[in-house]
Amino acid sequence: MVHPPSEAERLRALREAELLDTAPDPRFDNITALARDIFGVPVSLISLVDEHRQWFKSNQGLEGVTETERGVAFCDYAIRSTGVFVVEDALQDERFASNPLVTGEPEIRFYAGSPIITAEGYALGTLCLIDYESREFTSNDRQRLASLANVVTGLIENHKIARSAQSLSQTIAESALINQMILDSSDAGVLLLEAIRDENGEPTDFMILAANAANVYFNGSTPDELIGNTMLNRFPALREQEHFADYANALNDQTPIRREVFYDSDGVKPHWFDVSFRPASKDRLTVTFHTVTGKRLFQNALEQIVETVPIAASDPQRFRQQMLKIGAQALGLSHGFASRIANNQYEVLELHGTDIGLTQGDVLSLEDTLCDLVAEDHQLVALADFQDEDCVPHPAFDKAPFRSYIGAPIFVQEQFFGAVSFSDMAARTEPFEDWQIHLMHIIASHMGQAIELQNAFFENRALARELRAVLDNVPARIWYKDDKNTVLRANKAALESVNLSDPAEVEGKATEDLFPEMAAKYLADDLKVIESGKARRNIIESYAPKDGKQGWISTDKIPMTSRDGQRFILAVATDISELKENEAKLARLNESLADFAFVAAHDLQAPLRQASLFSELVRVDLEANNVALPEDANEYLTEIETGLKRMREMVRNLFDLFRLDSEKIEMEPCELSRVVAIASSQLEHHLSDANAHLIIEDLPQVTGNSSLLTQLFQNLIGNACKYAETDELTIRVWATSNIADRTIKIFVEDNGVGIPDEARAMIFEPFKRLQHNDGIPGAGIGLSLSRKICALHNADLYVDPDFNSGARFVVSFRI
Repeated sequence: MVHPPSEAERLRALREAELLDTAPDPRFDNITALARDIFGVPVSLISLVDEHRQWFKSNQGLEGVTETERGVAFCDYAIRSTGVFVVEDALQDERFASNPLVTGEPEIRFYAGSPIITAEGYALGTLCLIDYESREFTSNDRQRLASLANVVTGLIENHKIARSAQSLSQTIAESALINQMILDSSDAGVLLLEAIRDENGEPTDFMILAANAANVYFNGSTPDELIGNTMLNRFPALREQEHFADYANALNDQTPIRREVFYDSDGVKPHWFDVSFRPASKDRLTVTFHTVTGKRLFQNALEQIVETVPIAASDPQRFRQQMLKIGAQALGLSHGFASRIANNQYEVLELHGTDIGLTQGDVLSLEDTLCDLVAEDHQLVALADFQDEDCVPHPAFDKAPFRSYIGAPIFVQEQFFGAVSFSDMAARTEPFEDWQIHLMHIIASHMGQAIELQNAFFENRALARELRAVLDNVPARIWYKDDKNTVLRANKAALESVNLSDPAEVEGKATEDLFPEMAAKYLADDLKVIESGKARRNIIESYAPKDGKQGWISTDKIPMTSRDGQRFILAVATDISELKENEAKLARLNESLADFAFVAAHDLQAPLRQASLFSELVRVDLEANNVALPEDANEYLTEIETGLKRMREMVRNLFDLFRLDSEKIEMEPCELSRVVAIASSQLEHHLSDANAHLIIEDLPQVTGNSSLLTQLFQNLIGNACKYAETDELTIRVWATSNIADRTIKIFVEDNGVGIPDEARAMIFEPFKRLQHNDGIPGAGIGLSLSRKICALHNADLYVDPDFNSGARFVVSFRI
């Protein structure tokens, strides 16, 4: 199924809600239980639509089922709808007729789902209803389902704002099901009516043919007083309030109508009624009704709480005021209080209602308040009338100006904090209802979470001060800017770089005011980083602050985006002016040294060649004249010739070393098997003299310079021949690769004399040679040159310390 472009953001919002695969939560279960009871369906679900599945946060009616595949989920359609998504008969809907959830278990026929939409506009899932029979779903039904879905949205938003706060379900679960809060009423009233029609056949009134006893409670009329009377004669306000049209339309269209109406006329107790009109025949109509006032008040209160929750963090005092106002209105009580209770003291945090001699901040003895009852057992207390003979006497009864009271404990981080309470001067004629008790738990829970948020705010503010102190001690310059080149934050080092000390002189200022010559370039660089979404490291550039000294900095630029989509850049700059100056000095020194070494190596060749030539001429002249030198003189001349040969080799190797520093090295793909073969062919006489057996296994391809790599392996194999000291020398060249470490290792190993532990680091230094055989030719530069060749190829050269059967050199290429 194709999903909209915002699907990735929607899934991100779902992850941030941190609800997937969490334990059952009574808060959500209460909503689904309420929805199932209100709409009379067997199944009600709160479904969260993940990438490949829908997972049920709450499940009423599908026991044992926790999730389904997204591909068959009705809710996948619902989250992409603009309102309540309804399928009244799945078998008649081509989108679902072949759906396995329709053709097989659980054989869905009816579906209605209202998307659960966050404040950012992302539909995380749905509150949905399922029936195994097709049914109608009116516009009024849609509105009620959407209202309940808004309550679910509020719960999720509240969960996101205060994830670490105590779950609302821990308080709500202390009592009965939520449907008992709202629908605690008597049996439904029932009327059987017969139409009275005019000459055109239109209903003008209805004769009451039958009525049940519940009418006495609703409208004060017994069945005998109603039967034989007409509706408009008994309830004339029906026509005035335009309710009569529902009676006529249901009968004429022979279609059931269900509606919630408010009625307070004709002796009827003021109530919200859920009324159903069902045609019984062509002329007869059955009307059933029951009160939903409690549900309406509870639902309205929840919706107001959801709207108020976002200000809990930014304005906790106003939040408490609003919560007390909402509670007082829903409960029908005149006064509301939020308090802190500690050490038998009652402190007024907030109050609502007319003046009774208390103000915010007042402190009373706890025993002089009714909240003493709440603090005693940390339980809700509801007293409809203090003077009721069932009430246990309390000293506060005589001191308080109230006759009715309800209070609930406030917990902060699972610790008792205080109480929220509501009171009235008048006694209640009836006990507090279940929905009012559960509303108290909800208000108390939100109060506790608001206090936790306020505490977290002060803790974060203190942490911010500590973080600023830390950043001010960082030597690097830290700039935090928006995408319009405005400086939002700067640490002490950044301030000092522009000759300032007060953050107020920088923060909120345009970069142009600080770096007029570089501001445009800085902004262009910043925008590139922001657009790419990737950090740029070690940007080397000059800087010239206003009225300051020009220098060099190395800057890391890191893009950042806030939750509301605003874009920022974090720039961490290190002053490298001194380093740049030292680099320039070092470059000049290296250049002079390289020039000197090159010239020295080149100019030394001529006298060495001349001395070698004269030495050879002396030998020839002596042989031509049959002159035999004394043994000592002949030995001296041989030493001269050996020394000159070694000196020429050292000069050539020095020349090679400095050539690597001065010449540009061309790199290309190189087959190492071919490189090693060429190196061995150039060492054929050395291999023969050492009676060596060379084994070259399959070697990989690397990027490098074939000439230098040939010289590298020629040195390594040549050294093996030099230091053989065995009659059966075996040299093996083989390779391994490690994908995890991203390395290719080439091993050149032999069964010769080996290398002592103490000499393994020294042998790579220029002119350093092993002393166990002074008769071995060489200048002591070969391994130093080999390591430099490796460095040019981003490789390492070292002796394997774990190899004890000779010597093993390792060339490790990084890939």
